[in-house]
Amino acid sequence: MSPPTYIYKIVPASSAPPDPLPDRLPVSNLDATDGFIHLSTAKQVARTLDRYFNGTGNERIYLLRLDYAKIKGHVKWETPQGGV
Repeated sequence: MSPPTYIYKIVPASSAPPDPLPDRLPVSNLDATDGFIHLSTAKQVARTLDRYFNGTGNERIYLLRLDYAKIKGHVKWETPQGGV
């Protein structure tokens, strides 16, 4: 499998990122609690939205596109079962 060009951060509209975007965003409560930043590949975005945002009242989201090449040294991939 080749690495993605971009990976995505889904942000609910209720936690809108600042405009203009800074170089670093604050960590969400969920990310802080879990100890890592939740990101999705392009293929995972629809499934992530359906699983975690469907029926939550978050009708709008921000989809932040991150250049994978710039952050790949900090990314740890999980297996489908949740292991690293």
